[in-house]
Amino acid sequence: MAEKPPFLIVAANVIPTGGMDRANLAIAEYVVKLGIELHIVAYDVHPKLLEHPNVTHHKVKKFLNSEMLSEPFIDHTGRKIAKEITSRGGRVMVNGGNCKWNDINWVNHVHHADGAFPPPMFIQGIKRRIDYALACFNEKRFVPHAGLVITSCERTKKDIIDFLKVPEDKIIPIYLGMNNELFQPVSDEIKRQTRVQSGWSEDQKLAIFVGALGNRRKGFDTLFKAWKQLCKENEWDVKLLVVGRGTEVPFWKEKIEQEGLSGKIELLGFVEDLPKLVASSDIFVMPSRYEGYSLAAQEAIVSMVPAITTEMAGFAERYPEDLRDLVMKDPEDVSELCSILKSWRADQDSYNAKIVPFAESLRNYSWNDMAAKMWDLITHSPKSN
Repeated sequence: MAEKPPFLIVAANVIPTGGMDRANLAIAEYVVKLGIELHIVAYDVHPKLLEHPNVTHHKVKKFLNSEMLSEPFIDHTGRKIAKEITSRGGRVMVNGGNCKWNDINWVNHVHHADGAFPPPMFIQGIKRRIDYALACFNEKRFVPHAGLVITSCERTKKDIIDFLKVPEDKIIPIYLGMNNELFQPVSDEIKRQTRVQSGWSEDQKLAIFVGALGNRRKGFDTLFKAWKQLCKENEWDVKLLVVGRGTEVPFWKEKIEQEGLSGKIELLGFVEDLPKLVASSDIFVMPSRYEGYSLAAQEAIVSMVPAITTEMAGFAERYPEDLRDLVMKDPEDVSELCSILKSWRADQDSYNAKIVPFAESLRNYSWNDMAAKMWDLITHSPKSN
């Protein structure tokens, strides 16, 4: 039997956390199960993946612990290993603007369609603008160079066509999968225990926001303004939990105290058992200004928690018609978000019932299913010269 050609993934990380990092891990695990020699150029790789003898990690060290400053090393190492893999008849998959190679590019975030969204702090704001400019510069140079572009939704496909001028017939969307064992509904008893153990009342209604607080892309500032407005009404009885770390955490902590919202908004930082907390919540809210897909919203729905998102998130295109009222048209519109939240609170049981068929359809599509689709596409696509 002829030896199977090797495969190379060039990514920032191939680990279980983070949207794209987890997605890269899924395709890596699938390839390993097929007995294919796998090479990975990345900063970090999941230790369990490295236990397989057919996996080689070409580790790239972060310069001054900065991904922005280290990306040229990802590109350089990636191209070096890609030449070797290609010479042996293998395939190469890079991620967006991280490496210039003409085989497969997996794009889940189009920076040109995004925005700098700098935080209010001066130094962090400057750094964010520089990061954004470099990301746009690299994706404009690298993505059109690919022979095949795989992306996570129709929305991102359109962005790739509009902003990066890649021909439509070179782009194929494949929705992201998910861990259906990790994210699933929990019992009323577990919900009660979660509240009690965290110091909340048993019947406390909980909304949850999950996202890094390093810039304004996830729209937490819009959510904060909406919450401030809702809390002026005595009947508003929902507590907002904020999961995430980042440079803006001190800023928001101070704002919450200044506005007298300490009892209404709680910054949790990193949460060890996030799936249980999400499943124990009553509503998920993420008014993103841009979101390539929004894996977090998908995880909430599968956990039987209604999720408010925006038309700027690719995942929104999967919402059935009877849940479209959970999708914001304008991520800047505080009044719209308040209206959606009030409608949900007034008819919570109805929303819980309406998400059941949607959740079931999503639950039938795992990371392994996604990886199988991708691998079939990769192996049947022509190799670039």
